[in-house]
Amino acid sequence: MTHYLSLLGYQISTMDIQELITHIKGLLHSGQYHVVTTLNPEIMAKAEKDAALKKVIQKSALIVSDGIGLTLAAKWAQKHPASRISGIDLVYRLLKENQFSFYFLGGKKGVADKAKEMVSKQFPQSKVLGVSHGYISEKEMESIIQDISSTKPDIILVG
Repeated sequence: MTHYLSLLGYQISTMDIQELITHIKGLLHSGQYHVVTTLNPEIMAKAEKDAALKKVIQKSALIVSDGIGLTLAAKWAQKHPASRISGIDLVYRLLKENQFSFYFLGGKKGVADKAKEMVSKQFPQSKVLGVSHGYISEKEMESIIQDISSTKPDIILVG
């Protein structure tokens, strides 16, 4: 049984949340870097205008339907629904697993810090090894890359 369906040039997962967690654990234990994309119609529309973004998404090790629009389109086009799993639901499940370390990257200044604070309250056993806002200058880029390299998180959440 295939766990993917093709929709508008994207291979979208049909796995349920537990299958996704198991699959992601396998990716993490592979020793390689992987991109997991939670795709919604807004991101898909941006990717249609940005070839580099589209290429990154299409090369993702895993594309998860993060929008009812994609889920309905998949059901209509393929007669096989993709599981709708929001990015936040997926992250919460990964945090609950208590097996992974994280780095939060993105958002306006202070947003990643607030996310880390919230995570430490809700998931006290979790390990958030670093944070950075997403408005990175060329000057800041090297420092953030060094921070990520030195902390070696299992998962880098980009938002």
